[in-house]
Amino acid sequence: MSAQFVRIVFDLYCQRDNLSHKPEYRVFVNNELFTERTWRAAATEYIQEALPINAEPGDYTVRVDNLTPNFGKFIMRNLHCTSNNATIIDSYNFKVT
Repeated sequence: MSAQFVRIVFDLYCQRDNLSHKPEYRVFVNNELFTERTWRAAATEYIQEALPINAEPGDYTVRVDNLTPNFGKFIMRNLHCTSNNATIIDSYNFKVT
């Protein structure tokens, strides 16, 4: 089978004590880097990350790496596919069919 476009979306929150700190993070799918960002959202906001992926059929894992762990903790939720060609397995994993 050939690669197909898949759009994976999830909500991301940064729990932090000091609001002046700007935590940084990276988002990976399997071991491929998709983005590196500095957190700029308000203390009580979730942001939505969207990952456009050209994916072969198979199993995939989304991972958020905290580059500044002393500044806060990142929390993922609501992993879903908006292109309807992937099955969500759990909070971090999906399967492209």
